[in-house]
Amino acid sequence: MAKNVAIGALPTDVVLYPGIKYVEGSTSYLSQALTYWALAEGRISLGEVYPSVEGLKVRWRIQSNYSEIVDEILKKGYTVFDNLKGNINLKTAFTDVEISDELKIAFEKVAEEFWERAHQLLKQWEEAEKSGNVNLLNKLGKYLRVLLPLAYAVEAYKRGELSREDIALAVIFAVLYDGSISKGEIRLYVGGPEKEEEPIMTHDHFTAFWLWALKELGLKPSALYPGRNEFHIVFRGDEMDNLMNAFTLALPKLYELSNALTEFADAFRIASGEVVRSKFGVDWAYDVKEESFLKKLNKIIAITEDYIRNNVTVDKRPLDTSGQRPKAVIRLKLGGEVVARINMYWTDKVLHAQFAGSREKAERLASILRALGSETKTKHTRRIGWVVWLTTDGIIAIRHDGWLKAVKSFVDELKDKKLISEDRYKQLVRDIEAGPNTVKFAAWSSQSIMTTSRN
Repeated sequence: MAKNVAIGALPTDVVLYPGIKYVEGSTSYLSQALTYWALAEGRISLGEVYPSVEGLKVRWRIQSNYSEIVDEILKKGYTVFDNLKGNINLKTAFTDVEISDELKIAFEKVAEEFWERAHQLLKQWEEAEKSGNVNLLNKLGKYLRVLLPLAYAVEAYKRGELSREDIALAVIFAVLYDGSISKGEIRLYVGGPEKEEEPIMTHDHFTAFWLWALKELGLKPSALYPGRNEFHIVFRGDEMDNLMNAFTLALPKLYELSNALTEFADAFRIASGEVVRSKFGVDWAYDVKEESFLKKLNKIIAITEDYIRNNVTVDKRPLDTSGQRPKAVIRLKLGGEVVARINMYWTDKVLHAQFAGSREKAERLASILRALGSETKTKHTRRIGWVVWLTTDGIIAIRHDGWLKAVKSFVDELKDKKLISEDRYKQLVRDIEAGPNTVKFAAWSSQSIMTTSRN
């Protein structure tokens, strides 16, 4: 995930000093500062305590030589950006994006002059490298930290070096660092180079390049609006649905990050409480869970789960009695794509649902099922690879009309074929309608894994 963090953080949230291979990040949120470890290996330090409308706040800071991943992104990004000079028309970035006439005229001018300014930027960089002018190299870092990661991401995605999941994670981190999430809308804020009186490029140029990169990555935004000192790149409607579909690929990693930060928050609350109590005699503890960064992360998870619940569709194939146990294939689709083919079995006692495939597909399915209400995990087996497996309680915990209809249809077919007793049929129907009181998940055992085709 480190590369995804770097691609999202460099253009939005850190200060880069390429002349000395140094990066600096500061934030009011400890949960956010922890992600900076993807950029550098330095210690997180307490910068200052300052008053705000929310009370006293803490400034967390990390300052260190940047990581090999950052170095790779910058070097490869430089080559890509240099090769792009004049070869792309940034005016295409505004096609089909809602933008005012006045802003469109301004951005057409920006697009026309962009590569001239890019040439000026790269020329200064080459001269500074030749002369060893570290101060100038560091000064140019405020431009390169935005342009190079985006250029790198586009090229790496086209070459297959970055997956759609990687791109989704990078955009998610960019929004976490410098964006907002509301019902039906996600915004990414694009500012200009920090503290520069006569900049080579402004936030207009950065925004144009962001729009181009997002479009090249298959994540075209809906609209562009001016802010006070920044531009707002907006996703809503169909464009947000497309973005959310990409976010579903990243959901396993988002759960992992949220769980890790929550676990850290619990431990840090206890530790900070003990320190304050012993030193000052006051019952107070720092609660990371109250930080906006972690809340924003959990909000992205929540809206992604909502997208899944509202857009997943289910269909079932006819009952197959040719094998040792009766079964049917249930297909889950999201955004028109089949994300899983699940084998539903009847064992004469309980229902089993099983998926086998690659780790990525299994983890994505487990995340989708979690969003639909059923906690399950992936497991690797020597014989059939990565598996997601549910028994009756886990199956009926999925409270989705299409899924429950498919399960009920499977049980009805068992009854029609006289493969289930009347009493057991009635009990299963009641359970399907009511859902489980307590969801119990199957224990893993090699004997429980049934032969299935790879998905």
